[in-house]
Order: sequence, then structure tokens, then C-alpha cells
Amino acid sequence: MFIAFFSTQLDNTNNPTKRTNQAIHSSKPAHPTNVPVQEKFYFLYGTLMDPATLASVLKQPGRPELHPAYITGYSIKLWGEYPAIVDEILDQSIRRVVYRVRSRAEEDRLAAYETDMYRVKVCIVHLADGPRAAGVTFVSNGDPSSLKEGRFDLKDWVMKKREFSTLGG
Repeated sequence: MFIAFFSTQLDNTNNPTKRTNQAIHSSKPAHPTNVPVQEKFYFLYGTLMDPATLASVLKQPGRPELHPAYITGYSIKLWGEYPAIVDEILDQSIRRVVYRVRSRAEEDRLAAYETDMYRVKVCIVHLADGPRAAGVTFVSNGDPSSLKEGRFDLKDWVMKKREFSTLGG
């Protein structure tokens, strides 16, 4: 097991449409990328569940290895069209996927993609094949009033993304 300490800067932007542009143009790593890091399970629950998106964010050729998993003690709301885990004491499970991060560069790329509207939080990840492991996930770091009830559909998001890219967007 591991304990991780993370810091983020609060962005005053509550605009989810700025999310993609902020992530793409982030140039300052949070820490040196050449320092070895202990492998960590990152629990992913939104757009990063799409292997093509995750590969692009990580600047990784090929398909990233994702594994079914779940966490408990949280809920999901929407920030614009994007899901955001809310740090609430609930007895419900969120079933999505985990990705094993292997470098600080990967951690930095994931954090840049998620923007300062999310912060990293240590959690217990329940892997589908049985064992539990220490992990981290991104939880909402924005104004709670900007969140609403709703459901994120990855298939719909991927379809919109493809339509947008074929239109030259």
C-alpha cells in the first residue's frame, strides 16, 4: 500500500467548456517527470474511460490497459456534461475502471487533462477480480452549486466527439 500527497491550485473558472483547452495547453509539470514513482491505480469514471482518449492524454501508442473496478463512499454528479465524483459519505458503489499509472509524467498528464476543477484523492479500489488496493481518483474541486444531478453516457460522448472531429472541430 502507499500514501500519496498531492497539491493543486484552485482555478476560479467554473466553465466546463474550457476544460479541454486548459488540459491541452498545460505546460508546467507538478513535479519532475524523471523521478521514479510507485505504480498507482487511478480510478477513472468519465471521458478517460475511453481508451482512445486515455491514450491521447498519456501520449501513449496503442490501447491502455483498463480493468473493471469500483469504489464506495462517493456519488457522481455532473459538471456541465462531465461527471464529477463528490466526496460524500454514501454506501453506494461506483463501478468503472482503473488504470495503473507507471510514471510521474502520466500522473501529470492526467491531472492536466482533468484541470484544477478536480483534485486527486486517495481511495480504496475494489478490483473486479477480487483484491482491494490503494488507489486515487479525481473528485470535484469546484463550486458545489455548479454540480447537478444527471448521468454521463460514455458512448454518447464518444459519438459527439467523433462527429465534432469529422466536422473539422
